[in-house]
Amino acid sequence: MKYFIGAAIAGTELMSRIVALPILQICASFAASLTISLAYGESSQVTIVSAVTNEPGLPDLGGIASLYVSGLLVTGVVVANGAPLPLSLAGVAVDVCGAPAPLYAVADRAGYQQVNFPVPWEASFTFEGSNTRCVVSVKQGSFQAIQNAYVRTFSGGDLFFTPDYIGVFQHGSDYSRVTRNRGAQPGEALIIYAAALPRRTVPPVATGVAAPFSPLAVLPHILSCSAFRVTLYIDDSEVEPFFVGLSPGLVGVYQLNFIVPVGTSNGDHIMRVIDEWGYFHGLCFPPTLWKGSNPVILPVGVH
Repeated sequence: MKYFIGAAIAGTELMSRIVALPILQICASFAASLTISLAYGESSQVTIVSAVTNEPGLPDLGGIASLYVSGLLVTGVVVANGAPLPLSLAGVAVDVCGAPAPLYAVADRAGYQQVNFPVPWEASFTFEGSNTRCVVSVKQGSFQAIQNAYVRTFSGGDLFFTPDYIGVFQHGSDYSRVTRNRGAQPGEALIIYAAALPRRTVPPVATGVAAPFSPLAVLPHILSCSAFRVTLYIDDSEVEPFFVGLSPGLVGVYQLNFIVPVGTSNGDHIMRVIDEWGYFHGLCFPPTLWKGSNPVILPVGVH
């Protein structure tokens, strides 16, 4: 059971969330947006957020982003027809720091358009901590919009969640969803799904390509500076996952397999991913530094 894989979760369910997230109303002081002048004299506001959490800013390398803009000509929702993802949909193309981004989908949202894409591992930007920036452009014919986007380099990952903030968990025994009506049980193996975890897997998987079933694409520990690991926390208790890697058959989606600790009480618990790191964007840092994901709810028992 060491590497049981949750491929039974509907790939379309996760992908539909990536395709059709509602636009986030973001305070102007935090919005990763910029009003720019276009070649033909109109203006367009570009907003980039995490496609998983809607947090403002471009996710780090390998993450999943949503770009909102006005001026594209798109009818309805145009979705990629499988993997590898195409570099253009409905004539729309995105460039991230000099690297073309494969596209999950483009959509018209009645007054603005949405483009969802994985952030290419091939994107090249200079790591400058919380001031890291990356030039992102979206094109369609003569239309082009450009933004010098803030990069969320200090995020510890983006956990998928439902509208009521319950994480996208599966029971390891039958791959059914964890809900409040059928919560997790102490001692049970679960799977949780995420995006934008740090570091490339071994073997590496090209941007826009579905993760393989064999060999599994595993997120390794980094030993060149100091120990690096991704771990989970339920409330304030550490839980060591026994598998962290890309979910086979999906594009850009990670899964973490873990055991719910014996003695965990019934009710809602807060779970997050903690990235304990010493090696980051080619630099060494003290091992006491860490990054955390967004929190999600883990229901335990029936309540």
